[in-house]
Amino acid sequence: MSDILNVVFLQGATLPGVEQQPQIKRFGASTLKEVVRTLVEGTVDLIVLAYQEESLYKLQKIYDNYQVPFLFVDQKQKNSRPSKAFHWFSGDLDDVWSLAIQHQQFRRTEQLANQLRHLQVFNRHIQNMAKDCWVTEVMDFFRQQFPMGDCHWVEVDNQFADIPPILHLKAELEKRRMSQVALIQELDRYTHKVTDQGFYQLWRTTEGHYMAMVWLQDTEASSQCLIMNKLKIKRQHDFCNSIENLYPILNRSWDLCLRLSQIEGQIYRDSLTELYNQRFLNDILAKKIEENRRY
Repeated sequence: MSDILNVVFLQGATLPGVEQQPQIKRFGASTLKEVVRTLVEGTVDLIVLAYQEESLYKLQKIYDNYQVPFLFVDQKQKNSRPSKAFHWFSGDLDDVWSLAIQHQQFRRTEQLANQLRHLQVFNRHIQNMAKDCWVTEVMDFFRQQFPMGDCHWVEVDNQFADIPPILHLKAELEKRRMSQVALIQELDRYTHKVTDQGFYQLWRTTEGHYMAMVWLQDTEASSQCLIMNKLKIKRQHDFCNSIENLYPILNRSWDLCLRLSQIEGQIYRDSLTELYNQRFLNDILAKKIEENRRY
């Protein structure tokens, strides 16, 4: 077996001989809340625990969200029903590892399928898009794909580039005196940096809320920042993978929008005065006439 299996042992549950298994990475948890936090912040392949009749409903909900199987170390209950979520230790560790690997492969397949769906949907959203609606469409896409409280798009002056990104953003908001007081207050609540990949950062509050900042290079003088506030993240690893996979498309499409905007300016504006020319007037009149014909 080449892959490491991450196993959570709940409330001191154990398996005989597991200490001698080098491919097993063990995690301890005393409550189901700790189990869920481990599922959100990392990869878990199996959860080992004692049978709890009163907790089966909660365990089933956890499985529905994360597709990680539960292994009961007790003998199988007489009235227990077959389930993909719940399994009983047969005494053979090989059966345990086969179960964990089977679910691991299933989750990886699902993750790849989700990534592909994200990329396909994103490509459809940004094709043939003018710059004036590009930002709105991109924000709508991220709102649909990732549950969040609110989403913002801010152009940031690069004169603050030598300070950390979150302070960089806050300085820009304060400098512009934007009507973003609530957002500035929200930034102060994110005290724990979860990850920083340069082009995006993920922060968390002490209450477990997440905020992501995705950065696009506009010009040498400015950058664009997409802010996703109060994110509801099931799996931190999956969210980061989604951002990393979407970013190249996002960056290329933004660059394309900038180039199209420049070309549009050359077509519709006089090169000397930069005023709109006759071609712009003709195109606008044609569009307005067509719009009025509909009514």
